[in-house]
This record gives sequence, structure tokens and C-alpha cells, in this order.
Amino acid sequence: MKSNAGQLNKTSLQHAAEEIENSLKDGENLITPNQMMTLETELNIAISELAPLVSEKAMSAEGAVLLDCEAACKLLEKLEYMLIDSDPECLSYINDLRLVSGSEKLIRQMENFDFKPAAKSLAELMKRQRGD
Repeated sequence: MKSNAGQLNKTSLQHAAEEIENSLKDGENLITPNQMMTLETELNIAISELAPLVSEKAMSAEGAVLLDCEAACKLLEKLEYMLIDSDPECLSYINDLRLVSGSEKLIRQMENFDFKPAAKSLAELMKRQRGD
């Protein structure tokens, strides 16, 4: 959670998660109720700030026409190096990716910052698009 919060520039959540992590070192649970309450508060704030973005993305894909093979392949090629490099900038392509048939698993992996499995899913999706 700490690193994901950092990637999303949610520094308060990142610090709260770091405190929790430090309190779990050496196999001991030294977490205080106050630390948990702070983490929960910061997590809820981050979720509420990000929720509209998720809703906008979901709404933009409703009733949309899927990309043709050529356009889909160009998009997938753009993403390939980003995923190999674990570049979070790839997330800016998710709306477009929703227009590629069979991209649901890849999108889910990208949203979870699982870039290595996402790169494998991308390769499989590229093969399907090309008819390999």
C-alpha cells in the first residue's frame, strides 16, 4: 500500500502505511489503534478522491465502438514498452484500452500495478489481435 500510495502521490496515505509497516517489523504487531484509525481515514480520503475517476472511465466505455485490429495493435504496441519498464504512465491509456476486445484482464492488472503479469497478458492480447 505504501508504494502504491506513493505512485498515486497520496503522501498522507503513504506515511500512514509506512507507520503500520514499521510497526509490523521483526514479526511483532505493535500497531496502535490510533495508527489504524489514521490509515483508515487516509485510505478513505484517497478512495473518495479517486472514485470519480473510476466512474468517468466506466461511463466513457459504455456503448463505445471497439477499435479495429489496426488501431488496437498500434495501441498495444505503445503500451508494450511501458509495461516492460513498469511505467505507471501506461495507466493513461486505460480508457482507450477499454475499446480493445478481450482487454479486461490486462486493464485489471494495470490498475493493480501488476506490470510484469500485465506485460504477459499484453503479449497474449497482441497475438489474438494479429490472429497468430
